[in-house]
Amino acid sequence: MILDTGYWMLDTGYWILDTGYWMLDSGGLPAFGGSDV
Repeated sequence: MILDTGYWMLDTGYWILDTGYWMLDSGGLPAFGGSDV
């Protein structure tokens, strides 16, 4: 989770507004698309 959030954090600038689900569903998918829904 937090260990994987090293590059996509800089790659996506909108996840900051959606830090409500990725924090709970951060399994790696958000790193590619940003939306784990």
